Amino acid sequence: MGNKLGYGATPTREELRTASDLVRVTKPRGSPSDNAREAYRLRVVEGLPIREVAKRLGVVAGTAEHWVRDVRQELHGK
Repeated sequence: MGNKLGYGATPTREELRTASDLVRVTKPRGSPSDNAREAYRLRVVEGLPIREVAKRLGVVAGTAEHWVRDVRQELHGK
């Protein structure tokens, strides 16, 4: 990461993506993340299209779909 973040510095998109990937890889499977629960709430409870869910959460539609699927599986015990 070339930005060498210091206190109060704003990370680049690439750095955020890398940090997000690291959290996703190192977080134990089992319970959905806060983002996944929010994606599920927006999609299922609020009835928003998946693209709008993704836009609100700042991710691509495929990620939002994955999160919604993870929560559905958790709720249905799969």
